[in-house]
Amino acid sequence: MRKREKMDEIFERDRDNKTKTSFPVIGIGASAGGLDAFSQLVRDLKIDSGAAYVLIQHLSPSVDSQLCSILSRQTLIPISEIKDNTLIEPNHIYISPPGSSIIIKDGAFMLNAFLGNTHPKTIDVFFKSLAKFGPQVAGIILSGTGSDGTKGLRAIKENGGITLAQVPETAQFPEMPNSAISAGVVDYVYSISEISNNLPEIIHKLINAKNKLDEDEYFSLTFKDVFTILRNRFKVDFTPYCKPTIKRRLKKRMTLHHIKTLEKYISMLRDDEAEVEALYNDLLINVTSFFRDPQSFEAISKEALPQLLEGRTSDNAMRVWVPGCSTGQESYSLAILILEYLEEKKLNIKVTIFATDIDDNAINIARVGLYGEEISKTLSPERLKKFFVKQPDGYKVCKRVRDLCVFSRHDLISDPPFAHLDLISCRNLLIYIENTQRKLILQDFHYALVSKGILFLGVSESINESPNLFTVLDKRHKIFMKKVSYTRPTLHFLEKHAPQMVGIDTQKKLTGFDLLNTVQLKADEIVLNEYAPAGVIVNEDLEILQFRGETGRFLNPSPGVPSFNLIKMIRGSLSMKLHTAFAKAKQNNMPVAERIILEDVNGSSRSIGFEVRPFEIQQSTERFYIILFTDLGEHDSARIAKRDISQEPLSLIDDYNAVKLELVQTQKYLKANLEEKEAMAEGFKSTYEELETSYEELQSITEELETAKEQLQTSNEEMSTLNEELENRNITLAQLNDDLNNLISSVQIPVVIIDCNMRIRIVTPLAERLGVLPGDVGRLITSLNLYIETPNVSRMVAEALKDLRESEIEMKDRDGHWFILRINLYRTANNRIDGCLLSMIDVNDLKLSQLKALDAQLYAETLLETLRNPFVILDPDLSVVSANRAFYHVFKLHPSEVTNKLVYELNDHQWDIPELRLLLEQILPKKSSFENFEVDHVFPGLGRRVMLLNGRQVFQKLIGRNLILLEFEDVTEHIRTRANAENLESLLKQRTNELIEAEQLAAAGKVAAMLGHDLRSPIQTIKNDIYLLREFPGEAEERLKEINDAANRMIAMVEELRANMRTPPFTPQEVDLGDLIGRCVKEASVPPDVTTHLVVGAGLESVTLDPLSMRRVLDNLVRNAFE
Repeated sequence: MRKREKMDEIFERDRDNKTKTSFPVIGIGASAGGLDAFSQLVRDLKIDSGAAYVLIQHLSPSVDSQLCSILSRQTLIPISEIKDNTLIEPNHIYISPPGSSIIIKDGAFMLNAFLGNTHPKTIDVFFKSLAKFGPQVAGIILSGTGSDGTKGLRAIKENGGITLAQVPETAQFPEMPNSAISAGVVDYVYSISEISNNLPEIIHKLINAKNKLDEDEYFSLTFKDVFTILRNRFKVDFTPYCKPTIKRRLKKRMTLHHIKTLEKYISMLRDDEAEVEALYNDLLINVTSFFRDPQSFEAISKEALPQLLEGRTSDNAMRVWVPGCSTGQESYSLAILILEYLEEKKLNIKVTIFATDIDDNAINIARVGLYGEEISKTLSPERLKKFFVKQPDGYKVCKRVRDLCVFSRHDLISDPPFAHLDLISCRNLLIYIENTQRKLILQDFHYALVSKGILFLGVSESINESPNLFTVLDKRHKIFMKKVSYTRPTLHFLEKHAPQMVGIDTQKKLTGFDLLNTVQLKADEIVLNEYAPAGVIVNEDLEILQFRGETGRFLNPSPGVPSFNLIKMIRGSLSMKLHTAFAKAKQNNMPVAERIILEDVNGSSRSIGFEVRPFEIQQSTERFYIILFTDLGEHDSARIAKRDISQEPLSLIDDYNAVKLELVQTQKYLKANLEEKEAMAEGFKSTYEELETSYEELQSITEELETAKEQLQTSNEEMSTLNEELENRNITLAQLNDDLNNLISSVQIPVVIIDCNMRIRIVTPLAERLGVLPGDVGRLITSLNLYIETPNVSRMVAEALKDLRESEIEMKDRDGHWFILRINLYRTANNRIDGCLLSMIDVNDLKLSQLKALDAQLYAETLLETLRNPFVILDPDLSVVSANRAFYHVFKLHPSEVTNKLVYELNDHQWDIPELRLLLEQILPKKSSFENFEVDHVFPGLGRRVMLLNGRQVFQKLIGRNLILLEFEDVTEHIRTRANAENLESLLKQRTNELIEAEQLAAAGKVAAMLGHDLRSPIQTIKNDIYLLREFPGEAEERLKEINDAANRMIAMVEELRANMRTPPFTPQEVDLGDLIGRCVKEASVPPDVTTHLVVGAGLESVTLDPLSMRRVLDNLVRNAFE
């Protein structure tokens, strides 16, 4: 037994420290016949399922198991026998060893060997251990005898796991599967093959359940940071709000920003104030409408308002509170109900409705009281007309409805409630609050309501958290009435808002009447405490509401669960007599007084008198009772026992009379009690017969319910999926509605939507340009006088609906503004025609631009016609769009031969030139233009002509494409002139060369004369030095130096002569001759007495010649001129 106790200790210790794995674990238990079942099962298991399989069997400790070797031949999945502290891994099969029970702790197996002949239920032990993994495990029971595994499956099921059992008829020994199925702890009953086939899906569910659990824990841990950010920003604590709702809103915001982890989103919240505000607005679920759940408001009007308003005087105002009012529709709905009731009953009572919310934006909308056209779908035309004022952009509540409502910011969780309220309407708010906080809010509501005040909740809400505070008036429509509270309420809001108490000298404050009042109260307190009898106040169920005075001598709480029932607390035989007196007082509604002898704790007897007095209070319909106890002193028998027998005689007759009286009273009580018990027995007998019949019916109903349960479970899963899908659709629909409303209000185009009956359904603000105002919604389009100059619009709309044909027409309004009136068909999601859309597109600027473009085109065409050169316009396909008159004249063509023809086909393909193709098709699209493309061709009727082509690509906005402009310039005569100029230039070059040669000959003669003159001096010097050298040999060095210098001068002169006589190479270039002459004059050495004046004739800007030769010629001419 020690081992078993140790195992239990492990279970208890492990209960608070749940082991988790990152993969599913499947526990499979079997006993007799389990070998065949195991073999069939593992044969079909997937190798990579991601789960671990643990097979538990009943084996004798003295026999070695061969299960591992047998099953390893059936599958490729690794199989091993469990050893102590073996780590559990996925995609592995583990076999329990003989003689030990198994549990899992910290991701490893722990073995516990059997003691003696004890054989614990090993499957139950393992399954209970497995259950601690929560919703990521499954338990399977196969063939076997007994009931082992049933309790284990129950534990797995209770912790969110999945349980399966083999179909008993397919098992060799069906007792174990039958036991589990009969206990109702099996989710699925399958054959072995069905278990194998369904295991992948079950494992997938376990993985999803684990992921969801991890996600929930992950979100719960990080909610605190999000709440802190929101609390610091908006002073609102979202901690008590339902976590699933908050999680959905967070995931939505994360999805919008493509953020995958909550940490990154929290980081974003810390840095982005706009995102904090967006999250705050998302968490404030402002879903409301006028008279939401109309039957519930009808019930309020019929059941609550008569009770609250009838009999109320005009000076007793009715106070209503609507917490979580959102944009005000619920508050105004109640105001309309109350006004309708007051008018019907002709009552004049002041009503104030306090409507509060934590969303400032919603409060501002509610204060304005302006709502869109869509409220006409939920409000009757009579109420719209009576309580609303039509506005261009919707409906506004009328003044008398608005005056009833006071809107303010108020946090239901942290702010104190309003007080002295007759009605609280808190609909569809508590469903977003967690249970603990919901209970506190209900306590606040109970405190805030007056006696018999009404609480109105949403259809999905209840008072289950505080059933003792309210009475159900209408269960279906969730209308409750305040109960009288017999205990002091816990006003939790005072903990946050209680002011700091400052000591006050009350003696100085209590003067005059206040002082006298306090003295009287104190005196009453002394009298009540000292002289008033002890007693209790009870209700009709004998529940003690208040203790008065010292009741310890009469009351003694019984051991066990605490109870305030008077019968369970009264001492001894007093309970029997008191119960009888209470029943008599309750039945007759009269005071009942009785006396009884009560034995004291020390054994003495005392005479006790008590009185049961019923009474009622104005604030409640319930009757109350005050029971007063009086100690009449020791009973006579006690006094006799104390008297000295020697001094006083015995009064046996008195004792006998007292005992006789007591006996008679007891007999009466027993007789009454017996009659009551007999009546009860008859009632019980009748009830038993009814219960017996009901039991048979319940048995039949239970069987039907079990069948219905399975169907409901399937339906619930489908409904859950459907609800989620509907929620997403509702969100999408709300967004689409918002988008549509914003689109209609902001679109800058007059649009009118007309239904199939030719009635106006929707108009945009700018539709007034058509002459359609928001007030015209619902009117026939045929009844309107539109502000446009166009044929009958009504006929166009009718034809469009009849022929299912869209149309448009260009027209002007009465101010001469150009529009396109377009009629499009209105198609539903099912592609059904349900009206049409009438829209006016402002094309005034475009029309004016077109007119200007036409003027510009006419101007350009006129300008082209005046050009002397041929001009043609091509489209992107190189086809001729148009040509000017000069083109037709020069090339002897007719417009019919040119228009829409390819340029290459003109003049018998004379323009089909490869270079021109390359230019037009490849170069022009890239460069946008080309210039001076020369075409030398023999043209019919013109002869050989040379044309220069200039082209440019121009984008025309009006037609939305490029056009190519081609200009043809005839340069034949120019080329001829240029040839003549070249001939003249060649002749000039020849004459220039001849002149240069003549100059060189003249220069040679001049040089020879110069040499004759210049060389004479160095030669004479040499001769003189040779003579002196002979005469004066001592001066040889000096004379030789002079001879050397003279020789060098001669050599230089000869080199200069050679240079001057050498004919330089002739290199012709285009030279500005005027500029060259100017440089020669500027660089010449001008004598001081000479004044220069240069005049250059025209036509010398570009002359082809050799610049070096010409420079020498010009230098000589300038030098000769100076000389």
